[in-house]
Amino acid sequence: MELIKTINFFLTLYQILILIRALLSWFNPNYGSPFVQFIVKATEPVLRPARQFIGRLFGYNKMRIDFSPILIFIAIEIIQSLLINLVT
Repeated sequence: MELIKTINFFLTLYQILILIRALLSWFNPNYGSPFVQFIVKATEPVLRPARQFIGRLFGYNKMRIDFSPILIFIAIEIIQSLLINLVT
């Protein structure tokens, strides 16, 4: 039970990091900043494969908006709901 709560906590924390990364993309962040570097290094290993997956589905040149954070949010929500169903 505690393990599932811990996993759920870290998944929620990761969602927050992805949200911060998406919000940073709206501005011109200083990529030399340690905070921005941490956010990019923490989220890019998950966002890059999602971006590639979406690119294969819809074509690389057709997409101007990065939908990979949305895809990862959906995946995390599915994982969290499966974890909750395991407990109940």
